[in-house]
Amino acid sequence: MRRVALIFLGVILMMVTFAAGGCVNRAKAPAKVLDYLKVIKSYSLSYELVVKNDRQELKYSGRQFYDKNLGYRLELGEKRVQIYKENKIYVKDENNGAKYTLDEDFDALLRLTFFGDYLKQLYTNESIKTSAFSKDGKSYALIEMQLPGNNDNIARGVIYVEQKTCFPEYLLIYNKKGKEVIKITYSNFVPNEKLQKELFDVK
Repeated sequence: MRRVALIFLGVILMMVTFAAGGCVNRAKAPAKVLDYLKVIKSYSLSYELVVKNDRQELKYSGRQFYDKNLGYRLELGEKRVQIYKENKIYVKDENNGAKYTLDEDFDALLRLTFFGDYLKQLYTNESIKTSAFSKDGKSYALIEMQLPGNNDNIARGVIYVEQKTCFPEYLLIYNKKGKEVIKITYSNFVPNEKLQKELFDVK
């Protein structure tokens, strides 16, 4: 009897573990992916931003940290850190030892990499559409939305979220004519990470 009780307890613990783990073991429907993303309060990730135009491709890469209450920390390469909070950008440039403050609207391009901004859109953007998509043996939930700002050059975004993990893999941004103009690749995504306040220190 005791053995049966232990087996039953083990089954219950496994069920609780799977439930707490969210999207980790099997592909989830796009609606379930949205539910998972909506409760993310913080994260860290690596990003690569590629801007495409008729003349060249521009590439930026680095690390990004987000906390709902503390703001964003963007590391551009290894020598530049930008803290986004209080409607300002606090820049630390180790290349020349400079520290200065910019208006938040000054850096619209790098801001496009902020996955946290798209998480907020899940609550407010009425244009959001979801669908399922498979490529190279992976199943994705696609989250498509019209981007705010009425900018014809960056009119629409599509986020590819891996359905088993519910982690973002990349974001494609299209202009009004439907041409892909920006690709943002995400990796090393850690959701709901407990981030140290010092990461967002502007002093």
